[in-house]
Amino acid sequence: MQKKIEFVYQDISESILALKKFLSYRESHSEFDKTKEKGAVGLPCIVVNDGERIILGFDEEVLGSL
Repeated sequence: MQKKIEFVYQDISESILALKKFLSYRESHSEFDKTKEKGAVGLPCIVVNDGERIILGFDEEVLGSL
């Protein structure tokens, strides 16, 4: 089943503003804690409603719940 989900794709390598916004989420949301402990970046990720929910990776089980 396909869901019609509106989204904005952001490539953090194309804009300093997009990179700064991603880093703001990464530094202020606990979803990234384990990722940072591993020394990883945390991409890809999905940010729902300006940080209301953050989904790391593209796990189909999690995406199916959107």
